[in-house]
Amino acid sequence: MDGSRHNNCLPVKRLLLALVVLIGGFSAATSAIADDSTLARLREAKSVLLIVEQSYIYTPRTVYRKDPIEGYQLPFARVARYILEDAGLQVVEPGDPATPTDITLKITAQGRAIARLYLDGVKEFLFTGAEIIGEITFTAPGMPPRSAEFHSQYGPPLRLQLNLGFGRPEGAPFMEAFNGANSFVARFMTVIGSIYGAPPLIIALGDGNASVRLYAARTLGTIPGDAVSDALIEALSHSDMQLRKEAAWSLGQLKEARAAPALTIALDDPDADVRWFAAWALARMEKDENVEGTAGGLGN
Repeated sequence: MDGSRHNNCLPVKRLLLALVVLIGGFSAATSAIADDSTLARLREAKSVLLIVEQSYIYTPRTVYRKDPIEGYQLPFARVARYILEDAGLQVVEPGDPATPTDITLKITAQGRAIARLYLDGVKEFLFTGAEIIGEITFTAPGMPPRSAEFHSQYGPPLRLQLNLGFGRPEGAPFMEAFNGANSFVARFMTVIGSIYGAPPLIIALGDGNASVRLYAARTLGTIPGDAVSDALIEALSHSDMQLRKEAAWSLGQLKEARAAPALTIALDDPDADVRWFAAWALARMEKDENVEGTAGGLGN
């Protein structure tokens, strides 16, 4: 992950399926957090104690046991801190000077390096897959814990031609799992959107990490509003192709008529997926009786 602040494209049908699964997972992941009294308590908070507990294991080839991957860490705290600060919260971590906090956010994660024996090509036993499961939990005095789970996996591929550092378990593609669909990054963005609304997600569209930008744009597709639409329209001209694609999808979800001119321009985007989602978004607008005819010319 890029420390700065802020695969190839799937075929369209597979991508749409992934989007449906993710949005369905969003509802399940945030339902425990979204009751009115809890939301009010979380929104009133000015400061948060951030606790991250993470551990990683692997199974050696020659023995059936689970050994720890000593010292390995993923940037849960860094991503969470950036987004919480975007939501206007003062973030305190264990070891910081003692500061009273209104709520506590605890992130727990367990990672597993997944190995495969490759008899073709590299002919090695390599850790080419990674799985991460965990939980995001908010607590406060007098408030029951509210949690959302995440679970993501990357690989391993069936075939491999090059050993790109997969010989050791710490070389497993944990970062790809960390950033993928149903991952911590995806879930955390949806949880923050369900609590604090659009403002921190709009800020996150300019984040230095591509996955944060992507999932911010995707979550904004569930939050109607002029400020959201304006931010997504601006994102259509971003240099990041994945962000442009997600922005087009979210504008289609929102059926934002003001986005029709920008989406029409996106029909000439150099990336095929961006063009497809721009056309899909415009088609949705054409079918909506309130914006009939605003996106003409799709048949040309």
